[in-house]
Amino acid sequence: MKVIFSACGSRKATVRITIDAGSIVEYGGTWTPGIAHLTEHMVFQGCGDFDQDILNKQMASLGADHNAGTWHNRVGFYVEAPAENINKAVELMALTLLNRTFDQESLDKEKLVVLVEERNGRDDIDATIRDRLISFLCKGPIAVPIIGTAESIVSISLEELQAFYDHYYKPSRMLMTITGPSDLNCDELASHFGGDTGRFLRTKDKHANKHLKSRRLVWPADVKQARMFIAHKAFSMGDVRSKDLYFMSRFFSNGVDSRLFYELRQKRGLCYGIGSSIVIEDDIGWFIIHTKTSDENIPACTRLVYKEIKKFLENGPTEEEIIRAKNKYISDIYGFIETSYGLNTMLEMRAFNNLPPIENSINAIKRMTANKIMPACREVFQKDNRKVFICVPQGDVK
Repeated sequence: MKVIFSACGSRKATVRITIDAGSIVEYGGTWTPGIAHLTEHMVFQGCGDFDQDILNKQMASLGADHNAGTWHNRVGFYVEAPAENINKAVELMALTLLNRTFDQESLDKEKLVVLVEERNGRDDIDATIRDRLISFLCKGPIAVPIIGTAESIVSISLEELQAFYDHYYKPSRMLMTITGPSDLNCDELASHFGGDTGRFLRTKDKHANKHLKSRRLVWPADVKQARMFIAHKAFSMGDVRSKDLYFMSRFFSNGVDSRLFYELRQKRGLCYGIGSSIVIEDDIGWFIIHTKTSDENIPACTRLVYKEIKKFLENGPTEEEIIRAKNKYISDIYGFIETSYGLNTMLEMRAFNNLPPIENSINAIKRMTANKIMPACREVFQKDNRKVFICVPQGDVK
Protein backbone atom coordinates (compact mmCIF):
# COMPACT_ATOMS: atom_id res chain seq x y z
CA MET A 1 0.00 0.00 0.00
CA LYS A 2 1.13 3.52 -0.79
CA VAL A 3 0.42 6.29 1.73
CA ILE A 4 0.33 10.02 0.91
CA PHE A 5 -0.30 12.75 3.47
CA SER A 6 -1.11 16.44 3.09
CA ALA A 7 -1.72 18.74 6.06
CA CYS A 8 -4.49 21.33 6.24
CA GLY A 9 -5.86 23.65 8.91
CA SER A 10 -8.99 21.63 9.61
CA ARG A 11 -9.43 19.79 12.91
CA LYS A 12 -11.17 17.07 10.93
CA ALA A 13 -9.16 14.33 9.24
CA THR A 14 -10.04 12.35 6.14
CA VAL A 15 -8.62 8.99 5.15
CA ARG A 16 -9.45 7.48 1.77
CA ILE A 17 -8.63 4.03 0.43
CA THR A 18 -8.60 3.84 -3.36
CA ILE A 19 -8.44 0.47 -5.08
CA ASP A 20 -7.76 -0.46 -8.67
CA ALA A 21 -11.13 -2.21 -8.99
CA GLY A 22 -13.39 0.03 -11.09
CA SER A 23 -15.77 -1.17 -13.79
CA ILE A 24 -13.12 -0.85 -16.49
CA VAL A 25 -11.60 -4.18 -15.38
CA GLU A 26 -14.85 -5.93 -16.39
CA TYR A 27 -14.65 -4.84 -20.02
CA GLY A 28 -14.00 -7.54 -22.58
CA GLY A 29 -15.65 -10.34 -20.62
CA THR A 30 -13.10 -10.80 -17.84
CA TRP A 31 -15.78 -10.24 -15.20
CA THR A 32 -19.57 -9.96 -15.33
CA PRO A 33 -20.65 -6.32 -15.89
CA GLY A 34 -21.61 -4.65 -12.62
CA ILE A 35 -19.46 -6.86 -10.38
CA ALA A 36 -17.14 -4.00 -9.38
CA HIS A 37 -20.07 -1.93 -8.14
CA LEU A 38 -21.80 -4.88 -6.46
CA THR A 39 -18.59 -5.86 -4.66
CA GLU A 40 -18.24 -2.31 -3.33
CA HIS A 41 -21.78 -2.58 -1.99
CA MET A 42 -21.08 -5.92 -0.35
CA VAL A 43 -17.90 -4.66 1.28
CA PHE A 44 -19.44 -1.42 2.50
CA GLN A 45 -22.78 -2.80 3.64
CA GLY A 46 -21.34 -5.69 5.59
CA CYS A 47 -22.57 -9.26 5.54
CA GLY A 48 -22.14 -12.54 7.30
CA ASP A 49 -18.91 -12.00 9.15
CA PHE A 50 -19.49 -8.27 9.65
CA ASP A 51 -22.52 -6.41 11.00
CA GLN A 52 -22.98 -3.12 9.16
CA ASP A 53 -25.52 -1.82 11.67
CA ILE A 54 -22.98 -2.11 14.48
CA LEU A 55 -20.31 -0.47 12.30
CA ASN A 56 -22.60 2.46 11.45
CA LYS A 57 -23.34 3.10 15.11
CA GLN A 58 -19.66 2.84 16.08
CA MET A 59 -18.73 5.27 13.31
CA ALA A 60 -21.47 7.67 14.42
CA SER A 61 -20.23 7.51 18.01
CA LEU A 62 -16.86 8.74 16.73
CA GLY A 63 -18.47 11.62 14.83
CA ALA A 64 -17.38 9.95 11.61
CA ASP A 65 -18.89 10.16 8.14
CA HIS A 66 -18.05 7.24 5.86
CA ASN A 67 -19.08 6.23 2.36
CA ALA A 68 -17.92 4.52 -0.82
CA GLY A 69 -18.23 4.79 -4.59
CA THR A 70 -17.37 2.99 -7.81
CA TRP A 71 -16.05 4.74 -10.93
CA HIS A 72 -14.82 3.44 -14.25
CA ASN A 73 -11.17 3.33 -13.19
CA ARG A 74 -11.33 2.81 -9.42
CA VAL A 75 -13.35 2.19 -6.29
CA GLY A 76 -12.94 4.34 -3.20
CA PHE A 77 -13.84 4.21 0.49
CA TYR A 78 -13.43 7.18 2.81
CA VAL A 79 -13.91 8.14 6.43
CA GLU A 80 -13.95 11.70 7.79
CA ALA A 81 -13.84 12.28 11.55
CA PRO A 82 -12.50 14.59 14.24
CA ALA A 83 -8.72 14.17 14.20
CA GLU A 84 -8.68 12.74 17.73
CA ASN A 85 -11.00 9.91 16.60
CA ILE A 86 -9.60 9.16 13.15
CA ASN A 87 -7.36 6.28 14.24
CA LYS A 88 -10.28 4.30 15.67
CA ALA A 89 -12.37 5.10 12.58
CA VAL A 90 -9.63 3.83 10.27
CA GLU A 91 -9.32 0.68 12.36
CA LEU A 92 -13.03 0.04 11.73
CA MET A 93 -12.52 0.85 8.06
CA ALA A 94 -9.82 -1.81 7.82
CA LEU A 95 -12.16 -4.39 9.35
CA THR A 96 -14.66 -3.52 6.64
CA LEU A 97 -12.21 -3.79 3.75
CA LEU A 98 -9.83 -6.62 4.57
CA ASN A 99 -10.17 -10.41 4.81
CA ARG A 100 -13.87 -10.64 4.07
CA THR A 101 -15.88 -13.77 3.32
CA PHE A 102 -19.30 -13.29 1.77
CA ASP A 103 -22.46 -15.41 2.03
CA GLN A 104 -25.32 -16.13 -0.35
CA GLU A 105 -28.08 -14.65 1.81
CA SER A 106 -26.35 -11.26 2.04
CA LEU A 107 -25.55 -11.30 -1.68
CA ASP A 108 -29.17 -11.99 -2.61
CA LYS A 109 -30.33 -9.10 -0.39
CA GLU A 110 -27.77 -6.66 -1.76
CA LYS A 111 -28.64 -7.57 -5.34
CA LEU A 112 -32.17 -6.36 -4.60
CA VAL A 113 -30.76 -3.04 -3.38
CA VAL A 114 -28.58 -2.63 -6.48
CA LEU A 115 -31.48 -3.52 -8.78
CA VAL A 116 -33.48 -0.70 -7.16
CA GLU A 117 -30.51 1.61 -7.74
CA GLU A 118 -30.30 0.52 -11.38
CA ARG A 119 -34.02 1.27 -11.91
CA ASN A 120 -33.63 4.61 -10.15
CA GLY A 121 -30.86 5.45 -12.61
CA ARG A 122 -33.14 4.72 -15.56
CA ASP A 123 -35.81 6.97 -14.00
CA ASP A 124 -33.27 9.81 -13.70
CA ILE A 125 -33.62 11.59 -17.03
CA ASP A 126 -30.44 13.64 -16.66
CA ALA A 127 -28.42 10.52 -15.85
CA THR A 128 -29.99 8.73 -18.83
CA ILE A 129 -29.17 11.63 -21.14
CA ARG A 130 -25.60 11.71 -19.81
CA ASP A 131 -25.17 7.99 -20.53
CA ARG A 132 -26.65 8.44 -24.01
CA LEU A 133 -24.31 11.35 -24.66
CA ILE A 134 -21.24 9.34 -23.67
CA SER A 135 -22.28 6.40 -25.85
CA PHE A 136 -22.71 8.87 -28.74
CA LEU A 137 -19.23 10.31 -28.19
CA CYS A 138 -17.30 7.08 -27.88
CA LYS A 139 -17.28 3.32 -27.58
CA GLY A 140 -15.27 1.38 -25.04
CA PRO A 141 -15.28 0.82 -21.27
CA ILE A 142 -16.62 4.22 -20.24
CA ALA A 143 -19.59 3.90 -22.59
CA VAL A 144 -20.73 0.90 -20.51
CA PRO A 145 -22.84 1.64 -17.38
CA ILE A 146 -20.83 1.18 -14.18
CA ILE A 147 -23.79 -0.44 -12.46
CA GLY A 148 -24.23 -3.06 -15.19
CA THR A 149 -27.68 -4.20 -16.34
CA ALA A 150 -30.48 -5.84 -14.42
CA GLU A 151 -29.67 -9.11 -16.17
CA SER A 152 -25.93 -8.96 -15.44
CA ILE A 153 -26.46 -8.00 -11.79
CA VAL A 154 -28.75 -10.99 -11.21
CA SER A 155 -26.28 -13.34 -12.92
CA ILE A 156 -23.29 -12.58 -10.63
CA SER A 157 -22.56 -15.63 -8.53
CA LEU A 158 -21.22 -15.74 -4.98
CA GLU A 159 -18.13 -17.56 -6.27
CA GLU A 160 -17.36 -14.88 -8.87
CA LEU A 161 -17.91 -12.04 -6.41
CA GLN A 162 -15.61 -13.64 -3.83
CA ALA A 163 -12.97 -14.20 -6.51
CA PHE A 164 -13.22 -10.55 -7.60
CA TYR A 165 -12.85 -9.38 -4.02
CA ASP A 166 -9.92 -11.72 -3.30
CA HIS A 167 -8.09 -10.48 -6.42
CA TYR A 168 -8.51 -6.73 -5.92
CA TYR A 169 -9.19 -6.00 -2.26
CA LYS A 170 -5.72 -6.36 -0.83
CA PRO A 171 -3.18 -3.81 0.43
CA SER A 172 -0.89 -4.21 -2.60
CA ARG A 173 -3.62 -2.60 -4.74
CA MET A 174 -4.52 0.16 -2.26
CA LEU A 175 -3.66 3.84 -2.17
CA MET A 176 -4.20 5.57 1.18
CA THR A 177 -4.54 9.35 1.13
CA ILE A 178 -4.59 11.19 4.47
CA THR A 179 -5.46 14.84 5.08
CA GLY A 180 -5.91 16.78 8.29
CA PRO A 181 -3.85 18.41 11.05
CA SER A 182 -0.08 18.30 10.68
CA ASP A 183 0.35 16.18 13.81
CA LEU A 184 -1.57 13.14 12.52
CA ASN A 185 0.24 9.86 13.09
CA CYS A 186 0.22 8.49 9.54
CA ASP A 187 2.27 5.40 10.43
CA GLU A 188 -0.35 4.42 12.98
CA LEU A 189 -3.17 4.90 10.48
CA ALA A 190 -1.35 2.88 7.81
CA SER A 191 -0.57 0.08 10.27
CA HIS A 192 -4.20 -1.06 10.16
CA PHE A 193 -3.60 -2.04 6.52
CA GLY A 194 -0.11 -3.49 7.00
CA GLY A 195 1.90 -0.28 6.67
CA ASP A 196 3.28 1.86 3.87
CA THR A 197 5.23 -0.01 1.18
CA GLY A 198 5.49 3.05 -1.07
CA ARG A 199 3.65 1.53 -4.03
CA PHE A 200 0.33 0.14 -5.23
CA LEU A 201 -0.71 -1.83 -8.31
CA ARG A 202 -2.77 -0.40 -11.16
CA THR A 203 -4.17 -2.44 -14.01
CA LYS A 204 -3.36 -0.99 -17.40
CA ASP A 205 -6.45 -0.67 -19.56
CA LYS A 206 -6.12 -2.97 -22.56
CA HIS A 207 -9.48 -1.94 -24.00
CA ALA A 208 -9.06 1.66 -25.11
CA ASN A 209 -11.99 4.04 -25.52
CA LYS A 210 -12.48 5.19 -29.11
CA HIS A 211 -13.95 8.41 -30.45
CA LEU A 212 -16.86 7.71 -32.81
CA LYS A 213 -17.05 9.32 -36.25
CA SER A 214 -20.72 10.36 -36.16
CA ARG A 215 -21.09 14.15 -36.01
CA ARG A 216 -24.67 14.89 -34.98
CA LEU A 217 -27.53 13.13 -33.23
CA VAL A 218 -31.01 14.34 -32.35
CA TRP A 219 -32.55 12.09 -29.70
CA PRO A 220 -36.18 12.25 -28.53
CA ALA A 221 -36.60 11.75 -24.78
CA ASP A 222 -39.16 12.26 -22.02
CA VAL A 223 -38.20 15.89 -21.36
CA LYS A 224 -40.07 19.18 -21.32
CA GLN A 225 -37.30 21.24 -22.89
CA ALA A 226 -34.41 20.48 -25.17
CA ARG A 227 -30.80 19.90 -24.14
CA MET A 228 -27.91 20.92 -26.39
CA PHE A 229 -24.41 19.48 -26.08
CA ILE A 230 -21.58 20.69 -28.31
CA ALA A 231 -18.60 18.42 -27.70
CA HIS A 232 -15.03 18.82 -28.93
CA LYS A 233 -12.49 16.04 -28.61
CA ALA A 234 -9.91 17.17 -26.07
CA PHE A 235 -7.03 15.68 -24.09
CA SER A 236 -6.63 12.55 -22.01
CA MET A 237 -5.55 12.23 -18.39
CA GLY A 238 -2.05 13.48 -17.73
CA ASP A 239 -1.95 15.89 -20.69
CA VAL A 240 -0.95 19.27 -19.25
CA ARG A 241 -2.92 21.05 -21.98
CA SER A 242 -6.13 20.18 -20.13
CA LYS A 243 -5.24 22.95 -17.68
CA ASP A 244 -5.41 25.45 -20.56
CA LEU A 245 -8.99 24.35 -21.28
CA TYR A 246 -10.02 24.59 -17.63
CA PHE A 247 -8.55 28.10 -17.59
CA MET A 248 -10.29 29.16 -20.79
CA SER A 249 -13.65 27.88 -19.53
CA ARG A 250 -13.50 30.36 -16.63
CA PHE A 251 -14.14 33.31 -18.93
CA PHE A 252 -15.57 31.69 -22.06
CA SER A 253 -18.25 29.21 -20.98
CA ASN A 254 -18.65 28.99 -17.20
CA GLY A 255 -20.15 31.53 -14.84
CA VAL A 256 -22.48 34.51 -15.12
CA ASP A 257 -19.51 36.57 -16.33
CA SER A 258 -18.70 34.25 -19.26
CA ARG A 259 -18.98 35.16 -22.93
CA LEU A 260 -21.56 32.48 -23.67
CA PHE A 261 -23.76 33.42 -20.69
CA TYR A 262 -23.78 37.03 -21.84
CA GLU A 263 -24.56 36.26 -25.48
CA LEU A 264 -27.21 33.58 -24.97
CA ARG A 265 -28.82 34.47 -21.62
CA GLN A 266 -28.25 38.13 -20.84
CA LYS A 267 -28.36 39.58 -24.33
CA ARG A 268 -31.01 37.36 -25.98
CA GLY A 269 -32.81 35.39 -23.26
CA LEU A 270 -32.44 32.11 -25.15
CA CYS A 271 -31.72 30.00 -22.07
CA TYR A 272 -31.67 30.09 -18.30
CA GLY A 273 -28.02 29.09 -18.04
CA ILE A 274 -25.15 27.73 -20.07
CA GLY A 275 -21.89 26.11 -19.06
CA SER A 276 -19.23 23.60 -19.99
CA SER A 277 -17.74 20.40 -18.65
CA ILE A 278 -14.35 18.88 -19.27
CA VAL A 279 -14.48 15.09 -19.23
CA ILE A 280 -11.08 13.43 -18.92
CA GLU A 281 -10.29 9.71 -18.83
CA ASP A 282 -7.04 7.77 -19.10
CA ASP A 283 -7.12 7.70 -22.91
CA ILE A 284 -9.87 10.06 -24.02
CA GLY A 285 -11.34 13.49 -23.27
CA TRP A 286 -13.92 16.08 -24.33
CA PHE A 287 -14.73 19.74 -23.83
CA ILE A 288 -18.54 19.88 -23.74
CA ILE A 289 -20.65 23.06 -23.91
CA HIS A 290 -24.20 22.46 -22.70
CA THR A 291 -27.48 24.26 -22.13
CA LYS A 292 -31.22 23.63 -21.72
CA THR A 293 -33.67 25.63 -23.81
CA SER A 294 -36.84 25.30 -25.88
CA ASP A 295 -36.37 23.16 -28.97
CA GLU A 296 -37.16 26.10 -31.28
CA ASN A 297 -34.19 27.99 -29.76
CA ILE A 298 -31.67 25.22 -30.45
CA PRO A 299 -30.66 26.49 -33.93
CA ALA A 300 -30.03 30.03 -32.61
CA CYS A 301 -28.09 28.70 -29.62
CA THR A 302 -25.83 26.51 -31.74
CA ARG A 303 -25.16 29.32 -34.21
CA LEU A 304 -24.23 31.70 -31.40
CA VAL A 305 -21.89 29.19 -29.77
CA TYR A 306 -20.16 28.60 -33.12
CA LYS A 307 -19.94 32.37 -33.66
CA GLU A 308 -18.35 32.93 -30.24
CA ILE A 309 -15.87 30.11 -30.78
CA LYS A 310 -14.86 31.61 -34.13
CA LYS A 311 -14.48 35.06 -32.60
CA PHE A 312 -12.41 33.67 -29.75
CA LEU A 313 -10.07 31.77 -32.06
CA GLU A 314 -9.57 34.86 -34.23
CA ASN A 315 -8.98 37.39 -31.46
CA GLY A 316 -8.07 35.41 -28.34
CA PRO A 317 -8.90 36.53 -24.81
CA THR A 318 -8.56 40.04 -23.45
CA GLU A 319 -6.10 40.83 -20.68
CA GLU A 320 -9.03 41.48 -18.36
CA GLU A 321 -10.38 37.99 -19.07
CA ILE A 322 -7.00 36.46 -18.26
CA ILE A 323 -6.88 38.24 -14.90
CA ARG A 324 -10.47 37.29 -14.15
CA ALA A 325 -9.88 33.64 -15.02
CA LYS A 326 -6.75 33.46 -12.88
CA ASN A 327 -8.54 34.71 -9.80
CA LYS A 328 -11.64 32.55 -10.38
CA TYR A 329 -9.56 29.42 -10.98
CA ILE A 330 -7.34 29.92 -7.93
CA SER A 331 -10.34 30.83 -5.78
CA ASP A 332 -12.05 27.59 -6.83
CA ILE A 333 -8.98 25.57 -5.84
CA TYR A 334 -8.59 27.35 -2.51
CA GLY A 335 -12.22 26.70 -1.69
CA PHE A 336 -11.75 23.04 -2.49
CA ILE A 337 -8.56 22.37 -0.54
CA GLU A 338 -9.39 24.28 2.63
CA THR A 339 -11.39 21.34 3.99
CA SER A 340 -9.95 17.99 4.89
CA TYR A 341 -12.39 16.17 2.61
CA GLY A 342 -11.89 18.48 -0.38
CA LEU A 343 -8.12 18.35 -0.11
CA ASN A 344 -8.24 14.57 0.15
CA THR A 345 -10.39 14.31 -2.96
CA MET A 346 -7.88 16.31 -4.96
CA LEU A 347 -4.89 14.52 -3.42
CA GLU A 348 -6.38 11.10 -4.25
CA MET A 349 -7.17 12.02 -7.86
CA ARG A 350 -3.67 13.33 -8.45
CA ALA A 351 -1.89 10.48 -6.71
CA PHE A 352 -3.96 7.75 -8.38
CA ASN A 353 -3.37 9.23 -11.84
CA ASN A 354 0.27 10.15 -11.17
CA LEU A 355 -0.32 13.88 -11.68
CA PRO A 356 1.86 16.66 -10.20
CA PRO A 357 1.01 18.26 -6.83
CA ILE A 358 -1.70 20.91 -6.66
CA GLU A 359 0.92 23.56 -5.84
CA ASN A 360 2.34 23.04 -9.34
CA SER A 361 -1.08 23.75 -10.84
CA ILE A 362 -1.55 26.91 -8.79
CA ASN A 363 1.82 28.23 -9.92
CA ALA A 364 1.02 27.36 -13.55
CA ILE A 365 -2.31 29.20 -13.31
CA LYS A 366 -0.59 32.32 -12.02
CA ARG A 367 1.70 32.24 -15.09
CA MET A 368 -1.10 31.83 -17.61
CA THR A 369 -1.16 34.15 -20.64
CA ALA A 370 -3.21 34.41 -23.81
CA ASN A 371 -0.32 33.01 -25.83
CA LYS A 372 -0.06 30.07 -23.45
CA ILE A 373 -3.66 28.86 -23.73
CA MET A 374 -4.39 29.53 -27.42
CA PRO A 375 -2.54 26.55 -29.01
CA ALA A 376 -4.59 24.05 -27.00
CA CYS A 377 -7.82 25.96 -27.68
CA ARG A 378 -7.14 26.09 -31.43
CA GLU A 379 -6.45 22.36 -31.50
CA VAL A 380 -9.64 21.51 -29.63
CA PHE A 381 -12.02 23.98 -31.26
CA GLN A 382 -11.50 22.79 -34.82
CA LYS A 383 -14.75 22.40 -36.75
CA ASP A 384 -14.00 18.82 -37.79
CA ASN A 385 -13.32 18.00 -34.14
CA ARG A 386 -16.91 18.83 -33.17
CA LYS A 387 -19.83 16.55 -32.33
CA VAL A 388 -23.34 17.78 -31.53
CA PHE A 389 -25.89 15.91 -29.41
CA ILE A 390 -29.38 17.38 -29.09
CA CYS A 391 -32.02 15.90 -26.81
CA VAL A 392 -35.55 17.06 -27.68
CA PRO A 393 -39.03 16.37 -26.29
CA GLN A 394 -40.58 13.25 -27.76
CA GLY A 395 -42.41 13.98 -31.00
CA ASP A 396 -40.40 17.15 -31.69
CA VAL A 397 -37.77 15.73 -34.08
CA LYS A 398 -37.52 18.01 -37.11
